[in-house]
Amino acid sequence: YMPLQLHELKFALSTLVMVLLAAAGNIINDYFDIRTDRINKPDRVVVGKLVKRRVAMVSHHIINGLATLLGIYLAWDSGIWILAVIPIFMGTSLWFYSLQFKKQAWIGNFVVALMIGIVPMWAGVFELPLLAKAMVIMGKDGQLFAQTSWLWLLGFSGFAFWLTLIREAQKDMEDLRGDQISGFKTLPILWGIGRTKQYVFGLHLVFFLFMGLVIAQVIPMLSNQTWKWMLLGMVTLTIGFPLFYGMFKSLTGDTSEHFAQASAATKWAMA
Repeated sequence: YMPLQLHELKFALSTLVMVLLAAAGNIINDYFDIRTDRINKPDRVVVGKLVKRRVAMVSHHIINGLATLLGIYLAWDSGIWILAVIPIFMGTSLWFYSLQFKKQAWIGNFVVALMIGIVPMWAGVFELPLLAKAMVIMGKDGQLFAQTSWLWLLGFSGFAFWLTLIREAQKDMEDLRGDQISGFKTLPILWGIGRTKQYVFGLHLVFFLFMGLVIAQVIPMLSNQTWKWMLLGMVTLTIGFPLFYGMFKSLTGDTSEHFAQASAATKWAMA
């Protein structure tokens, strides 16, 4: 047994950095997306309707600035200054995503997927070096532990990245009408719905392949038969079933509501 080395408050602050960046990203996305949202999601428009545009912009800068300052503090406290770059990079990327990248085929999807993929890695950048040092002090192989832990985190990041690619494509199909009017160049607009469905289907197949490989590696590690069945049941019900449903809706859907249901199912699987 090895207790966590990072103080709970500092871990909470590191989590808060990601929450603030996500909040700031959503605000600026709504700010630049008012025209499109009035067509795609008229009942969910906030900026310009419930919140003034300048209030939204000021809120974005304040929240983004707070996330950056917290990131700098945590980097300074850990002695790994390079980590301060990550919140700055993410905040800047989300700004340019809302301003320009989301209007372009695939690159907008990639930027969002990359931001989501960074989150699990961020959870380990402060904790794992401390754990590795503690293991060395205890006479254990800290380097092997760190490598193994980073592989696990990389796995979570990879799955988060891939599921986000799927969901962003589903959302592009859902928002086709508003994106066309706003002059966006998303995948369904450039490729058409049919080819985008094939793309989403291919992403699902790759995900299921790698998920199967991971399960095949994990199952032999469990000595208790009950745990094995619990793992298979959990993966099937909470990941497999929602994704199969989302894939089915993506392939058979022909309305914005169908693609919204597919996107929601993928979100459940991510959670």
